[in-house]
Amino acid sequence: MKRLLSIDLYRYKKDKTALIGTIIAAGMLVMSIFMLFLMKSFSSFDDETFQMLFEPRSTYIQNLRMSSNAGAVALIIVTIVNARDFTQNTLRLKILNGHSRIKIYLSALLTNLLYGIVVVFAYALLSLVFETALFGYGARFTVDEFFSLAGSTLMALIYILLFISIATAVTMRFKTIGASIGVILAISIGEGILASLLAMFPSVVENVPKWFNNALNIFPSIAMLSIATANLNTVITTIIIVSGLLLLGLVNFLGINSFKNSDIK
Repeated sequence: MKRLLSIDLYRYKKDKTALIGTIIAAGMLVMSIFMLFLMKSFSSFDDETFQMLFEPRSTYIQNLRMSSNAGAVALIIVTIVNARDFTQNTLRLKILNGHSRIKIYLSALLTNLLYGIVVVFAYALLSLVFETALFGYGARFTVDEFFSLAGSTLMALIYILLFISIATAVTMRFKTIGASIGVILAISIGEGILASLLAMFPSVVENVPKWFNNALNIFPSIAMLSIATANLNTVITTIIIVSGLLLLGLVNFLGINSFKNSDIK
Protein backbone atom coordinates (compact mmCIF):
# COMPACT_ATOMS: atom_id res chain seq x y z
CA MET A 1 0.00 0.00 0.00
CA LYS A 2 2.82 2.41 0.89
CA ARG A 3 4.50 1.66 -2.44
CA LEU A 4 1.23 2.27 -4.31
CA LEU A 5 0.69 5.59 -2.54
CA SER A 6 4.20 6.70 -3.50
CA ILE A 7 3.54 5.79 -7.14
CA ASP A 8 0.18 7.57 -7.24
CA LEU A 9 1.51 10.68 -5.49
CA TYR A 10 4.45 10.78 -7.89
CA ARG A 11 1.97 10.53 -10.78
CA TYR A 12 0.16 13.65 -9.57
CA LYS A 13 3.49 15.41 -9.05
CA LYS A 14 4.69 14.71 -12.58
CA ASP A 15 1.36 14.86 -14.46
CA LYS A 16 1.04 18.21 -16.23
CA THR A 17 -2.75 17.88 -16.14
CA ALA A 18 -2.79 18.19 -12.35
CA LEU A 19 -0.54 21.26 -12.57
CA ILE A 20 -2.72 22.80 -15.28
CA GLY A 21 -5.81 22.22 -13.13
CA THR A 22 -4.15 23.98 -10.20
CA ILE A 23 -3.18 26.92 -12.44
CA ILE A 24 -6.73 27.15 -13.82
CA ALA A 25 -8.19 27.20 -10.29
CA ALA A 26 -5.68 29.91 -9.31
CA GLY A 27 -6.62 31.92 -12.40
CA MET A 28 -10.32 31.65 -11.53
CA LEU A 29 -9.57 32.89 -8.02
CA VAL A 30 -7.59 35.89 -9.28
CA MET A 31 -10.33 36.74 -11.77
CA SER A 32 -13.04 36.42 -9.13
CA ILE A 33 -11.20 38.67 -6.68
CA PHE A 34 -10.42 41.18 -9.44
CA MET A 35 -14.08 41.36 -10.47
CA LEU A 36 -15.14 41.93 -6.86
CA PHE A 37 -12.50 44.65 -6.54
CA LEU A 38 -13.85 46.39 -9.66
CA MET A 39 -17.40 46.14 -8.35
CA LYS A 40 -16.38 47.66 -5.05
CA SER A 41 -14.38 50.42 -6.75
CA PHE A 42 -17.03 51.53 -9.24
CA SER A 43 -20.28 50.60 -7.51
CA SER A 44 -22.39 53.05 -5.52
CA PHE A 45 -23.01 50.44 -2.80
CA ASP A 46 -21.59 51.21 0.63
CA ASP A 47 -19.44 48.74 2.60
CA GLU A 48 -22.39 47.46 4.64
CA THR A 49 -24.37 46.62 1.49
CA PHE A 50 -21.38 44.82 0.02
CA GLN A 51 -21.01 42.76 3.18
CA MET A 52 -24.64 41.70 2.81
CA LEU A 53 -24.25 40.81 -0.88
CA PHE A 54 -20.84 39.15 -0.61
CA GLU A 55 -20.61 37.92 2.95
CA PRO A 56 -17.14 36.32 3.13
CA ARG A 57 -18.29 33.53 5.44
CA SER A 58 -21.13 32.45 3.15
CA THR A 59 -18.97 32.79 0.04
CA TYR A 60 -16.25 30.70 1.70
CA ILE A 61 -18.67 27.82 2.32
CA GLN A 62 -20.12 28.13 -1.19
CA ASN A 63 -16.59 27.87 -2.59
CA LEU A 64 -16.27 24.49 -0.85
CA ARG A 65 -19.07 23.10 -3.03
CA MET A 66 -17.85 20.67 -5.67
CA SER A 67 -19.94 22.50 -8.26
CA SER A 68 -17.97 25.71 -7.60
CA ASN A 69 -14.98 26.81 -9.71
CA ALA A 70 -12.26 24.91 -7.84
CA GLY A 71 -14.54 21.96 -7.10
CA ALA A 72 -15.41 21.42 -10.76
CA VAL A 73 -11.74 21.69 -11.76
CA ALA A 74 -10.72 19.18 -9.08
CA LEU A 75 -13.36 16.65 -10.20
CA ILE A 76 -12.29 16.91 -13.85
CA ILE A 77 -8.57 16.59 -13.06
CA VAL A 78 -9.15 13.64 -10.72
CA THR A 79 -11.17 11.91 -13.44
CA ILE A 80 -8.54 12.52 -16.13
CA VAL A 81 -5.62 11.36 -13.98
CA ASN A 82 -7.54 8.30 -12.80
CA ALA A 83 -8.64 7.30 -16.30
CA ARG A 84 -5.05 7.42 -17.53
CA ASP A 85 -4.30 4.48 -15.25
CA PHE A 86 -6.41 2.45 -17.70
CA THR A 87 -5.45 4.07 -21.02
CA GLN A 88 -1.71 3.92 -20.23
CA ASN A 89 -1.92 0.37 -18.78
CA THR A 90 -0.49 1.56 -15.45
CA LEU A 91 -3.25 -0.15 -13.54
CA ARG A 92 -2.69 -3.48 -15.31
CA LEU A 93 0.99 -3.32 -14.36
CA LYS A 94 0.06 -2.75 -10.72
CA ILE A 95 -2.05 -5.92 -10.76
CA LEU A 96 0.71 -7.92 -12.50
CA ASN A 97 3.13 -6.76 -9.79
CA GLY A 98 0.96 -8.45 -7.18
CA HIS A 99 -0.96 -5.53 -5.71
CA SER A 100 -4.52 -6.35 -4.67
CA ARG A 101 -7.40 -4.50 -6.28
CA ILE A 102 -8.61 -3.16 -2.94
CA LYS A 103 -5.21 -1.60 -2.23
CA ILE A 104 -5.03 -0.20 -5.77
CA TYR A 105 -8.48 1.37 -5.36
CA LEU A 106 -7.75 2.79 -1.91
CA SER A 107 -4.43 4.24 -3.04
CA ALA A 108 -6.08 5.97 -6.00
CA LEU A 109 -8.89 7.22 -3.76
CA LEU A 110 -6.54 8.65 -1.12
CA THR A 111 -4.37 10.49 -3.65
CA ASN A 112 -7.47 11.82 -5.42
CA LEU A 113 -8.85 13.04 -2.09
CA LEU A 114 -5.56 14.72 -1.21
CA TYR A 115 -5.41 16.60 -4.52
CA GLY A 116 -9.08 17.61 -4.40
CA ILE A 117 -9.02 18.76 -0.77
CA VAL A 118 -5.86 20.85 -1.27
CA VAL A 119 -7.19 22.59 -4.40
CA VAL A 120 -10.69 23.27 -3.06
CA PHE A 121 -9.61 24.38 0.42
CA ALA A 122 -6.79 26.57 -0.90
CA TYR A 123 -9.25 28.30 -3.24
CA ALA A 124 -11.86 28.81 -0.51
CA LEU A 125 -9.39 30.00 2.14
CA LEU A 126 -7.63 32.47 -0.16
CA SER A 127 -11.01 33.77 -1.29
CA LEU A 128 -12.04 34.25 2.35
CA VAL A 129 -8.83 36.15 3.15
CA PHE A 130 -9.04 38.48 0.15
CA GLU A 131 -12.78 39.14 0.48
CA THR A 132 -12.39 39.89 4.17
CA ALA A 133 -9.60 42.34 3.30
CA LEU A 134 -11.82 44.02 0.70
CA PHE A 135 -15.20 44.08 2.44
CA GLY A 136 -14.57 43.11 6.05
CA TYR A 137 -15.78 39.88 7.63
CA GLY A 138 -19.20 41.33 8.43
CA ALA A 139 -19.19 40.23 12.07
CA ARG A 140 -16.76 40.08 14.96
CA PHE A 141 -14.39 37.17 14.50
CA THR A 142 -14.68 35.78 18.02
CA VAL A 143 -13.69 32.40 19.38
CA ASP A 144 -17.30 31.25 19.01
CA GLU A 145 -17.30 32.38 15.37
CA PHE A 146 -14.05 30.51 14.76
CA PHE A 147 -15.49 27.25 16.10
CA SER A 148 -18.72 27.83 14.16
CA LEU A 149 -16.73 28.31 10.94
CA ALA A 150 -14.59 25.27 11.72
CA GLY A 151 -17.71 23.14 12.31
CA SER A 152 -19.24 24.30 9.04
CA THR A 153 -15.97 23.54 7.26
CA LEU A 154 -15.91 19.98 8.63
CA MET A 155 -19.49 19.39 7.47
CA ALA A 156 -18.61 20.74 4.02
CA LEU A 157 -15.58 18.43 3.99
CA ILE A 158 -17.93 15.43 4.05
CA TYR A 159 -19.32 16.46 0.66
CA ILE A 160 -15.88 17.13 -0.80
CA LEU A 161 -14.94 13.57 0.21
CA LEU A 162 -18.26 12.30 -1.19
CA PHE A 163 -17.97 13.82 -4.66
CA ILE A 164 -14.31 12.93 -5.11
CA SER A 165 -15.22 9.39 -4.03
CA ILE A 166 -17.99 9.40 -6.64
CA ALA A 167 -15.51 10.59 -9.29
CA THR A 168 -13.09 7.81 -8.30
CA ALA A 169 -15.79 5.11 -8.29
CA VAL A 170 -17.22 6.22 -11.64
CA THR A 171 -13.80 6.38 -13.31
CA MET A 172 -12.84 2.96 -11.97
CA ARG A 173 -16.08 1.62 -13.42
CA PHE A 174 -16.18 3.31 -16.85
CA LYS A 175 -12.39 3.57 -17.38
CA THR A 176 -12.51 6.36 -20.00
CA ILE A 177 -12.33 10.13 -19.56
CA GLY A 178 -15.36 11.07 -21.67
CA ALA A 179 -17.79 8.53 -20.24
CA SER A 180 -16.65 9.17 -16.67
CA ILE A 181 -17.00 12.95 -16.89
CA GLY A 182 -20.42 12.51 -18.52
CA VAL A 183 -21.68 10.27 -15.72
CA ILE A 184 -20.27 12.54 -12.99
CA LEU A 185 -21.94 15.59 -14.57
CA ALA A 186 -25.22 13.66 -14.84
CA ILE A 187 -25.06 12.71 -11.16
CA SER A 188 -24.19 16.25 -10.05
CA ILE A 189 -26.79 18.00 -12.23
CA GLY A 190 -29.43 15.35 -11.55
CA GLU A 191 -29.00 15.68 -7.79
CA GLY A 192 -29.35 19.46 -8.03
CA ILE A 193 -32.49 19.30 -10.18
CA LEU A 194 -34.18 16.68 -8.00
CA ALA A 195 -33.32 18.59 -4.83
CA SER A 196 -34.66 21.84 -6.32
CA LEU A 197 -37.92 20.22 -7.37
CA LEU A 198 -38.49 18.70 -3.95
CA ALA A 199 -37.57 22.00 -2.27
CA MET A 200 -40.39 23.67 -4.25
CA PHE A 201 -42.91 21.17 -2.90
CA PRO A 202 -43.71 23.09 0.33
CA SER A 203 -44.49 26.23 -1.68
CA VAL A 204 -47.22 24.53 -3.74
CA VAL A 205 -48.62 22.15 -1.12
CA GLU A 206 -50.14 23.32 2.13
CA ASN A 207 -49.32 21.96 5.57
CA VAL A 208 -46.12 20.19 4.61
CA PRO A 209 -44.70 18.69 7.82
CA LYS A 210 -41.50 20.15 9.24
CA TRP A 211 -39.72 16.81 9.02
CA PHE A 212 -39.99 16.98 5.22
CA ASN A 213 -38.05 20.26 5.05
CA ASN A 214 -35.46 18.88 7.47
CA ALA A 215 -35.16 15.65 5.48
CA LEU A 216 -34.28 17.61 2.32
CA ASN A 217 -30.84 18.07 3.85
CA ILE A 218 -29.96 14.54 2.78
CA PHE A 219 -29.32 16.14 -0.62
CA PRO A 220 -25.77 17.57 -0.80
CA SER A 221 -26.81 20.75 -2.62
CA ILE A 222 -29.44 21.63 -0.01
CA ALA A 223 -27.15 20.61 2.86
CA MET A 224 -24.42 22.93 1.56
CA LEU A 225 -26.95 25.77 1.29
CA SER A 226 -27.99 25.19 4.90
CA ILE A 227 -24.35 25.24 5.98
CA ALA A 228 -23.57 28.41 3.98
CA THR A 229 -26.56 30.32 5.35
CA ALA A 230 -26.02 28.97 8.89
CA ASN A 231 -29.57 27.59 8.74
CA LEU A 232 -28.67 24.86 11.20
CA ASN A 233 -30.10 23.31 14.33
CA THR A 234 -29.44 20.02 16.10
CA VAL A 235 -31.79 18.02 13.86
CA ILE A 236 -30.50 19.46 10.56
CA THR A 237 -26.87 19.14 11.65
CA THR A 238 -27.44 15.49 12.60
CA ILE A 239 -29.15 14.77 9.27
CA ILE A 240 -26.31 16.40 7.32
CA ILE A 241 -23.56 14.51 9.15
CA VAL A 242 -25.25 11.09 9.31
CA SER A 243 -26.61 11.10 5.74
CA GLY A 244 -23.34 12.45 4.36
CA LEU A 245 -21.25 9.78 6.07
CA LEU A 246 -23.69 7.04 5.01
CA LEU A 247 -23.54 8.18 1.39
CA LEU A 248 -19.75 8.36 1.59
CA GLY A 249 -19.56 4.81 2.92
CA LEU A 250 -22.06 3.51 0.34
CA VAL A 251 -20.26 5.10 -2.61
CA ASN A 252 -16.89 3.64 -1.60
CA PHE A 253 -18.37 0.23 -0.81
CA LEU A 254 -20.01 0.07 -4.25
CA GLY A 255 -16.91 1.48 -5.93
CA ILE A 256 -14.57 -1.09 -4.40
CA ASN A 257 -16.88 -4.00 -5.18
CA SER A 258 -17.41 -2.85 -8.76
CA PHE A 259 -13.66 -2.51 -9.31
CA LYS A 260 -12.96 -5.93 -7.74
CA ASN A 261 -15.28 -7.56 -10.26
CA SER A 262 -14.38 -5.50 -13.33
CA ASP A 263 -12.50 -6.80 -16.33
CA ILE A 264 -9.07 -5.17 -16.71
CA LYS A 265 -7.74 -5.55 -20.22
